[in-house]
Amino acid sequence: SRRNPSAGSKETSIAVAAEAGTAPRKVKVEENVSACNYFYKMSKKIPPTASSTSTPSSSLPGGQRPIHTMLQQEKEKEKITEVSIQTMMQILQNMQTKIDKIDNIEKNTENTEKRTENMEKRMENMEKGME
Repeated sequence: SRRNPSAGSKETSIAVAAEAGTAPRKVKVEENVSACNYFYKMSKKIPPTASSTSTPSSSLPGGQRPIHTMLQQEKEKEKITEVSIQTMMQILQNMQTKIDKIDNIEKNTENTEKRTENMEKRMENMEKGME
């Protein structure tokens, strides 16, 4: 089986399984919201990109920037962060869909194996009955 029962929480089980080179455990997308919150908090710590920073056109005392410029830059950062969170949620949903498909394939494979075994047993019984 590809599941890792020794993993602690469902959030950490993905990282543990990925590091071990095995398939990730099945987790619902809602359980990964805390991961998105983590990325959001971390994105707040990342310095702004060159495109979002502007050099003041007029030289203000002490290198201060007008408040409206600072607010605009903060809004731009929040928009970028929101897009990043939405993208991560879409990725998580896609992963969940793929995991569900893999689980269905596993179940179908197990059922096919059982049916094959049953057919082999029936054939053996039929052969014994003909002897």
